[in-house]
Amino acid sequence: WLRALKKAGWWTKGGKVDGDGAGILPPERRIVWAWWGAEELGLVGSQYFAEHSVGPLNVVAAINVDMIASPNGVPRVVNASSAPLDATIPPSQKIQNRLEKEFRLGKESWERADTNMFNSDDWSFLEVGVPTGGLLNGASRLKTQSQREVHGGIANAPFDPCWHQSCDTFENVNVSLLKLMSRVGFNAVQYLAKKKDLKEWLWNGSKD
Repeated sequence: WLRALKKAGWWTKGGKVDGDGAGILPPERRIVWAWWGAEELGLVGSQYFAEHSVGPLNVVAAINVDMIASPNGVPRVVNASSAPLDATIPPSQKIQNRLEKEFRLGKESWERADTNMFNSDDWSFLEVGVPTGGLLNGASRLKTQSQREVHGGIANAPFDPCWHQSCDTFENVNVSLLKLMSRVGFNAVQYLAKKKDLKEWLWNGSKD
């Protein structure tokens, strides 16, 4: 994603813009790229950020990316209807719809994750009222035969057999799936970031 940002002219360092600046965001709009710590211990990193920085940084939306290169994975979009706060469901569905549209625009196969899939760092943002979308490929659950017929891979085998195992190394990365999910996520972020008033659109605007 960071390489794509630099190519688009969005990556800045010390006030200098790389590239021709064609995709530069307005001064009042910023994208925060964050890697959370201690998710498995109770969403420690993301909860701290959500509780202390959402207000000061005026965070209006979040996209959570959790396991997007599973070796036997399936391209999936988090189902916003399972958000823990009813008020965040409609704006989160707009983010979900955009992610799904990016798959359709690329003529790629994907599926909507089951309900109750907000079980990662996205939960921290939803709890403080920030609309959230998510991408994932799956971990220990088994790929079904119908999923294999659409997405390939091995049926009745885990999406990621090395999840939390010593074999979870760079050799375990599904590079083609990583590229697909990164492209979908980046394009969705770019679309949302260029909205004139993203917060107004999420909460009160039209569907697209």
